[in-house]
Amino acid sequence: MRGKRIHTLFTSAFIHRNWMHLLFNTTVVYGLGYDMFGTTSQEYGTLTAYLLTPLLFLLLISLPNLLQCCQKRKDFFFTSMGASGLSFGLYGFSALFFPLQPMGSVVFPFISNALQGWICGLLILILLTQIKKSRINKYLHITAYSIGALVALFVRPKSIQEIFYFIIN
Repeated sequence: MRGKRIHTLFTSAFIHRNWMHLLFNTTVVYGLGYDMFGTTSQEYGTLTAYLLTPLLFLLLISLPNLLQCCQKRKDFFFTSMGASGLSFGLYGFSALFFPLQPMGSVVFPFISNALQGWICGLLILILLTQIKKSRINKYLHITAYSIGALVALFVRPKSIQEIFYFIIN
């Protein structure tokens, strides 16, 4: 974003460390993008899903990158990785669009719904930020995960009510 090249907020989504990183992000984006399309289609209809999904993809690519670029604007060596932001944004979105969706986990048997899974994911991401020697942009992942959740709550405000009633009951 240095030099007022705003387009890099979008083009950074095509930057990858290696082929495995590209393959992983492609698989995750396809799977969770398919989920995003399906859930929005289920809630608002297919036409809305066709219009909303690309817009949400652009938002989940650019907004985490924008926040990271503003934070790291003086760091010459900072490189934004947009597809990772999209992947984690889609994780956050998928977990909170239907927060009471029943789910289970072999690793975490106490998780019974998507909201609990989202909280567990956030805690894991926060713990991963404590790893000092790492080339992974951990803060982008947390930022994108949180933005994805906020976007889900914005797109489906009923989720906020469901979370509230779940917490008080």
